[in-house]
Amino acid sequence: MLERNPQKRLTAHELLFQAGVHTFLDENEIRRGEEISKHLLKAIQESKISIVIFSKGYASTRWCLNELVEILECKNRKTGQIVLPIFYDIDPSDVRKQTGSFAKAFDNNEECFKEKVKEWRKALEEAGNLSGWNLNDMENRGMVLIKERLCHKRVIVVVDDVAQQYQLNALVGERSWFGPGSRVIITTKDERLLLKVDKKFKVEELKRDASLQLFSWHALRDNKPSKDYVELSNDVVDYCGGIPLALEVLGSSLSAKNKSRWKCVIDKLRIIPNHDIQEKLRICFDKLDDHKLQKTFLDLACFFIGRNKEYVSHVLEARCGYNPEDDLGTLGERSLIKVNASGEISMHNLLRDMGREIIHKESPDHPGKYSRIWQREDAWNVLSKQMKS
Repeated sequence: MLERNPQKRLTAHELLFQAGVHTFLDENEIRRGEEISKHLLKAIQESKISIVIFSKGYASTRWCLNELVEILECKNRKTGQIVLPIFYDIDPSDVRKQTGSFAKAFDNNEECFKEKVKEWRKALEEAGNLSGWNLNDMENRGMVLIKERLCHKRVIVVVDDVAQQYQLNALVGERSWFGPGSRVIITTKDERLLLKVDKKFKVEELKRDASLQLFSWHALRDNKPSKDYVELSNDVVDYCGGIPLALEVLGSSLSAKNKSRWKCVIDKLRIIPNHDIQEKLRICFDKLDDHKLQKTFLDLACFFIGRNKEYVSHVLEARCGYNPEDDLGTLGERSLIKVNASGEISMHNLLRDMGREIIHKESPDHPGKYSRIWQREDAWNVLSKQMKS
């Protein structure tokens, strides 16, 4: 199953699995280069059906095009493999003739990969001529269906973890879609998406007792730790700072481990952030669609926690060349920073660690190559080496 769509999830591979169809989703592959891995190549060759999902960004990546060539070669070798194209938010003629977004993608590759481009064009033309499904109007049909089924019913609708406005437009576009007395509950990390709602409720971090209970359930299968584990459990609760996700991840990772291993894990957390927590929090950073916004977040994580917003604005404006007021506001709306009544900027410790870990990974063993240095010891060592050289 071959898909290229970074924003909208279309592939129902879980439903296929539940129906008894074994699927191989190419998105599971780690793309260290542009070549097809042996594992993926074997999966393509042994598949009875290949579902190719074409979207606007499909032709922008060479590995998608290389996989398509291999899929069609398998089909043409008369192995019995069936190829089913799905055209999602794109006209089949754009695939067949390489026009629209496909033309732009080929403009970037024409000179560097002349022979490859010929293969890709031939494969796209062939795939565009195959009988498949055109899902251009799927979103509109879904909106009509929601309105028809629910407009006379009193319902409770929960739209969880909304990241983009189009998601709200498609699922709860108008009040008239739902019957009188209906309630729509929206959860999101981006406050800007809640401009039209009647009431807002900001979810605060868990209190200490609730944090300890949640952690204990995941780590010890009890609502509170035993005497031997109270101090260690409190250390973990302090580290997590009331974030349920972190409490659950660490609780599960410590479950069934003895006391000495708990101590090792907690000592390690003081130096190296937990990978699973970092990966989940990193999603918030990656969703910052402006590179300058990401840079501002990293600056705050490294240098400006606890500083006054006005002071920070002056420093960042001198560095960036523009007033960062809107950037700071956006980061606040996305729950990445807080600004209190006196103008002091704060950030949750786990978000701070996530930002600093991004910098650390730029060059793990060479602080001199970091884009930002916030530790005095690292700064001293780097400057000392430069002075000696």
